[in-house]
This record gives sequence, C-alpha cells and structure tokens, in this order.
Amino acid sequence: MTMDAADKLLTEVYVDPNVAQTLNQKLISNENVYDFMDNSLNGTGGYRDGSYLVAHDREMNYDSRRKQCYYRNFMKPILKAMIEPVFNEEALRVIQDTNGTIVEDSLLNEFIEDVTNTGMPMQPFTQEVLEYARLHGVCFVVMDNFEVQPATEKEAKDNRIYPYMYIKTSQQIKSENGFIVDKFGKLESITFTDKKDDKGNQLYRKWTKVDSTLVNDNGDAVEQPKVHNLGTVPVISVYCAKRKSNEQILVDPPLYDLAKINFTIFNKDSEIRDQERAQGFSVFYLQSDQTGNITLGNKNVLYLPIGSTIPPGFASPDAAILKGLSDSGEKLREDLFRIAQQNGVSGVQQGTSGIALQWYFFAEEAVLEKTSSLAEDFEEASGSMFCLYTKQPLELEVEYKDDFQPQDVTNQLANLDKAMLMDLPPLSKGLLKQKVVKLLFSDEDEETMKEVIDEIKLATEDEQLSGATETDETVTEIGGITGVAQ
Repeated sequence: MTMDAADKLLTEVYVDPNVAQTLNQKLISNENVYDFMDNSLNGTGGYRDGSYLVAHDREMNYDSRRKQCYYRNFMKPILKAMIEPVFNEEALRVIQDTNGTIVEDSLLNEFIEDVTNTGMPMQPFTQEVLEYARLHGVCFVVMDNFEVQPATEKEAKDNRIYPYMYIKTSQQIKSENGFIVDKFGKLESITFTDKKDDKGNQLYRKWTKVDSTLVNDNGDAVEQPKVHNLGTVPVISVYCAKRKSNEQILVDPPLYDLAKINFTIFNKDSEIRDQERAQGFSVFYLQSDQTGNITLGNKNVLYLPIGSTIPPGFASPDAAILKGLSDSGEKLREDLFRIAQQNGVSGVQQGTSGIALQWYFFAEEAVLEKTSSLAEDFEEASGSMFCLYTKQPLELEVEYKDDFQPQDVTNQLANLDKAMLMDLPPLSKGLLKQKVVKLLFSDEDEETMKEVIDEIKLATEDEQLSGATETDETVTEIGGITGVAQ
C-alpha cells in the first residue's frame, strides 16, 4: 500500500474531534411533518443515518455517536394494532345491478381482483390506504383510466384496460395551496407531483372535474389534457383526523405526539449508549515520574505528576449520570404508552422463560371498528367512482369484520384456563370464574352481570359448606372457554 493510500484510509477511518460535526444534524422542526411521520414508522431518514440525533452545543464527536445509534420503533407496532386485525379476514363484497341482482362477471368484479394494474387486489390496497390515513391523518387515492379504450368488454378484461388506482400522500400535493375546494369542502381541483422531465425538473398533474393535465412548476401545461368528463374530481380522500375547516384538506397527523416521544427516546438511548461506552472504556491513572507521549485507552495508563496526592484509580464519568439518563428514558417510555392509550392502543409486556420480554400493542374495539368503517366507505366509494368511468349501473357493497375481541383479553383467558386446571380450593376457583365471566360478558348490562356474579358466589359458598370439590367435568367445561375466545 502506498503512503497516499494509507493516508487516505487513515483519513476515512479516523475523524478529528470537531464541534463543526454538529452541523450534520437534521432538525425535525425544519422537516415536512408527513416525511417525519414516514421516517418514524419505517426507521428511515434521520433515524437510519443518525442525523436525527440532537447534538450538544459543545459535542466534539457527534459523527462517532451517530454511528452507534439505534432506533427502538414503537410507532410500527402501535399502527399495526390499529389496522391489522380488521384485515385478518377477507371482507364480504357483493356487486348488484339496479334490480338488486348479484353480478359476478362484470368489469367491477375484475377490478376488485386488480385495482392498481400491478396485480394488487382490493383488500391489501385498502389496508395500505388506511395505514397512510392513520399515520398522516388523511390519504388521497387517485383513480385514472387508459386514454385508448377497447372496443368490447371482453377485450378490456383480457388486456386489463379499465380504471386503476394509486396512492398520493399529503406531502405530494404541489404546495399548501395546490388545491381548490367549494364552500362545502369538496374538491374542485388538486395537483400532485408526477414524473420529471428530460432535464430533471419536477412535473405535476392537475386533476379537475373534467380532465387531468401535466403541468410544470409554473402551472403551465406541458402535454394535452386527458379528458374524463366525470363531473367530479376522481380523487378519494380518506380521513382519520378532523379537518380544521372546509377550506383546508390537510390535517395534523393524529399520532405526531407519539412520533415525537419516540424521537426523544431515540435521542435518550443514544446518550445512554454513549455514556455506557465512556464508563466502559475508563482510563487508569497513577503517579509516575515517567515522561513522554502516551496513547489513552482502556488498556493504557495516564501518568500523574509525582507530587500528586491522588491515589491510583480509573477516570470515568459519574455513574449517577447514567442512572439519571436511564430513569428519564423509562419515564419517556411510560409517557409514550399513556399517549398511545389516549389514542386507543394499549401496550402489554409479554415473555416466556428463556425469551426476552417484548411489548405487544392492542387496539380498543372502537378504534378497530372505526378502521373497519373507513375501509368499507373507501371501497364502496371506489366502486362508485369505477362505475362513473365505465358507465355501468352497478353498486358495490362491502362488509368488513366489526366484532373485535382484543388479543390481550384472549391471553388473559388462556392464563385463567390454566389456573382453573390447578387443584385450588373452592373460593379461589370461584374468583377465577368471576374473572372469566367479567371478561367474556363485559358488554352485558350491570344488572345481568351482578346476577351472574351472585350465582357464582352462591355456588362457591355451597361448595365450601359441603367440602366438595369440582368434578373433572366442570373443570373441562370452564377450560373450554379459552377455545371459544380464541
């Protein structure tokens, strides 16, 4: 290896401590809020390269700290809990004509099997739409069609020449004023980012009630308009957050506070890790009359003047600093769980022998019911938009699952089932039965619940008085509850 090559390698590996490194940080206050939400969900952007770490004003090795950072992603399981249970089962979809007759061979049936012209069926596409809607507060879905239409419906089916959909997110609107709405808040026009021209300049597509036009940054058309004549803007807006007014179509991300806490935990974890390494590589010092240059490290020594009165020891940061950081990080995590619960998602810590404890998140029934309702509304609106394009008098009815039992309840029932099989005295088994009843019949009114609980208490007292124990048949019956719940 030549000296020049060696010098270059040394430069790449070793970076002199320099406070100027702090300029490499990204301030999330300067970043598009929807981009920040995407990065928080996927661990990308400033989380991946470490530039979301907030540098200390006097920090000398910021780039070194970036290299060892890691991101504990709480956003993904929280969002997953709000969405996934709705889509675990296939929705019921029925297409009818104006007479109420079920239709099974129309273009709309074909469309449901491939809504994107890339082979994606309706249900996974709807799930993706709802993920964006939950994350950003709103998601926009454009329905487009081919300019050249086939002569027959058979040709359209065979060659997949009929309308298709694609997602556009809030940050893909041309600007804050890249839309026009009427007094009721309905879209008159909207402009999204599109392809780039040959010179790399960003182009946009403007949608109106009549056509769509490819425009440049100044709003000038660069191609002939594509006419659809639908009488409405073919963009479906799916909202998971309330609009501030009819004049605005963008909303604040409802999970932004959670993302901000997750960002703070990311920074706190980095500070804890940095402090751990500082203590793990402490420097030994002692008195010596030895002189000369030395290299400091965990296997080196720092020589003090012979006249020093300090006994030999290790130089490292105060352990109380690390403890304070760890305690603060734990409080941040508790805050995140509290705010998640305000959004209808609870965290449960689970683990078995030999397996590390993990956090699982479960959405309340009301949250999942809302997701289910939004999915139905979106798909039915898609069906109506499709029929506007194809001029077919059909109607799509969609029914998603709307009866949800939180998974943490199922886990509790499983544990109670195991306890019921133990040789417990009558009073203990009576309390277990009460817990099972409260979990399974939580939707019943208080009077009915009181009657059931009183019945269990009376049966328990009778068993205590007679000294009898439950038979195997009774145990089996109670144990079977778990099977029903799961």
